[in-house]
Amino acid sequence: MQRSTWVYSDSRGPGSGTRIAWSRNGAYVGFIERGADRRHVRLVRTRADGSGAVEPVTPFTLAYNMNMGYWSLDDATIVAGASYGLTEFTPGRDTAWVRLLDVGQAYESPTISPDQRWVAYVARVDRQQRIFVRPFPNVEDSRTPVSDGQGFAPRWSPDGRSLFYTRFNDTGMELVEVSVQTGAAFSVASRRALFSFQTANTVIVENWGWLCDVDPTGKRFVASRRRVDLPRVDGVWQVTNLFTELREKVGAR
Repeated sequence: MQRSTWVYSDSRGPGSGTRIAWSRNGAYVGFIERGADRRHVRLVRTRADGSGAVEPVTPFTLAYNMNMGYWSLDDATIVAGASYGLTEFTPGRDTAWVRLLDVGQAYESPTISPDQRWVAYVARVDRQQRIFVRPFPNVEDSRTPVSDGQGFAPRWSPDGRSLFYTRFNDTGMELVEVSVQTGAAFSVASRRALFSFQTANTVIVENWGWLCDVDPTGKRFVASRRRVDLPRVDGVWQVTNLFTELREKVGAR
């Protein structure tokens, strides 16, 4: 199923994209746009009221070189996950994406802290996705585990004092808050589960990078989930004379 961001305007048709990002003043909405070949992607922005043209924020790059997490139109540098580690782009300075960290494995859902000093991301360790934090931009200086085992979709609190992430529990998936200290070094102070995402008849939607968001106060959250209690139909279906039936319904061509 295609996931799309729709920005409506009376003067032009809607555009589509994924991985939505707001500017802090609410004037712009950013998203990932696919190229005509469907293999290349770039970040773009458009005015939230639908006026004006879609503006590129980054150049096109191969899709597997830009696995976005939470990104901001206001950040000086944008960081993306890639098949080899982490990649970065600074608008106004770079003309192409630059390799930030090359570790030979895919990193996912990177997100920069509000003070621009740390980057959290997801890496696979022992066949399990876990969350780590590195200093930014000196990402090779250290690596600190954040999730206690499995973790998806890291998200900084607006004040940078907490990291939120999601993980599976006995009933589905839950949101976890990690209190962190970011003085001379980064460290984890405590972890606590906040709430479960789902009830008996719901399941979290796909795409781990965008399960939950936090409002500017850091006290309210919005999460995505879908119902799965509708009747399920299994079986193999055979359709005969399909084009004959179509011509009868819509007229010969």
